[in-house]
Amino acid sequence: MNAIARAQGFTYRANKKKVYIKSANSAEERAVELTQTLTVQPGDTIRVTERYF
Repeated sequence: MNAIARAQGFTYRANKKKVYIKSANSAEERAVELTQTLTVQPGDTIRVTERYF
């Protein structure tokens, strides 16, 4: 949540339940549920998708 806050927050269409994280040492993204206890490691990339409705 801190990383998203530093990036100016969510857009109005953002999916606030699930994000995709790509680790620095991995070639694939993994879908994870967005919670207050989700940890992000240095070098990770977070992708927030859009919801349809």
